[in-house]
Parts: sequence; C-alpha cells; structure tokens
Amino acid sequence: MFSQLVPLLEHNGAAKIEFALMHELSSKENVAFYARNAWGYHARALCQLSEFDQYDTWLPVMYLPILFSIDGSRPPQGPYFFADKQRHAAWRTRLGSRAARLKVGIAYSGDPRNQYDRHRSIPAHALVELFSLPEIDWYIIQKNNKNQDICALQHNNVFDFSDEFHSLEDSAALVAELDLIISVDSAPAHLCASLGKPVWLLLSAVGDWRWGREQHAIKWYESVKLYRQETLGDWVEVLQRIACDLQAYCRKG
Repeated sequence: MFSQLVPLLEHNGAAKIEFALMHELSSKENVAFYARNAWGYHARALCQLSEFDQYDTWLPVMYLPILFSIDGSRPPQGPYFFADKQRHAAWRTRLGSRAARLKVGIAYSGDPRNQYDRHRSIPAHALVELFSLPEIDWYIIQKNNKNQDICALQHNNVFDFSDEFHSLEDSAALVAELDLIISVDSAPAHLCASLGKPVWLLLSAVGDWRWGREQHAIKWYESVKLYRQETLGDWVEVLQRIACDLQAYCRKG
C-alpha cells in the first residue's frame, strides 16, 4: 500500500531511494518481486538493523502518510506491480478449460498473530452462500492453515493452489488470471489491488486506520470497492451485499 508513496520522496529531493526488507520477513524471490514495480526502485534484504547505517535517512513505510499528510482527498492509484508474464501464461493455459466461468479469488482470513485478526477474519462456513452461486469458480489466494476449513466444505467449484505459492511472484501470476478478488484486509488484498485487479475489500466496523471512516474513507487504489460492516462482528449482512452485487456482476459479464 504505502510503497506507492515512495515516489513522493524523490519529488521532494531524495537522490537515491531503496526499499529495505528485513531478511526474516522476505525471501530473495519476494525482494525480486518488489523490485519489479512501475518506478524501478531497487530492493534489498537486510539481516539486521545495523545495516541501516549506510543510509542518510530511513523510516518505516507506515510513516509516509504522516510525512505527506495523506487524506481522503488524494486520488487513488492505478496498478504499479506486475505479474511475471511467463508464469501468468502458465496459469492461463492451466485454467483455460474453465474460461467460460467467472474466476473469483477469495481471501477470508489473515495472520492469527495480528492483534486485529479476530475482527477481520471470517469463518469459512459463512461463505457457503457465496460458493453456491452459479457459474463462478473460486480460487483461494491466501496461504495459511485456515485454508483447510474451506476444503472441508467440499465445494467442487473451490480450488486451493496455495501450496504452489512460494513467493509473491507465484501468487501474482495466478491473480493476474482472475476476474475479481474478494478479500479481507490482509496482504492478498493489497497485492491484488497493486496489480490493478478489481478488489471487493471486506472491512470490519473497526477497520484499520488506513481506510479512514465511513464518511472519510481513504481510497488507496482505483480498483478497490469497500464493504464495511455496519455492526461490529456482523459479516452476514456484508456477505449478503456481496452476494447481491456478485449476481449483478455476473449478469453484466
């Protein structure tokens, strides 16, 4: 999300900009993916904080909105990350036999270690109505141990290829072949939006501060539509809206 603000540093006089990714949080493959963006900035993995000494200034990307006084008046951004063409083509061939059906990516839970996860994650059984809609194939784009909850529902139109996701490159390649993404506020949503894919973002009534409030929402991406809970903990009403809009989306298609 905040990497799209990095060019503002250059516009404000920064002569050299690098993304610094802590080694334990990213693999070499993920570093390569982050380097493949619209601006061509270099990314490198750091093993320890002392390596920041080589820079004149450094700051966490979460501080960029404060630094530049970002609010809801800022226009949303278009795609700025790109899927590998060869990997994307492989998924296109692989899914070709189901090309007539709407392909929707789904991410319904995040990292349980996140302190807000109890508010943002959705129980798998709550998605049964969505999975029952006709002419739609669902692709799980999250990678965590809650995927098995979906598989236990045994819907033949729900596919889980997450075991093949070894880097963000792998995830991006599959996402590039999908028509629509429905996701809670976790990493897959931001990856998909940065690729320019249509994303329906499911937000808790106490959603992350980065999205603002109902009347003062901050839209970070052109392709994202927000679905916010009206009552804390009530995902049923949100998913009913999603189901209604999804049926209309299918009729348009």
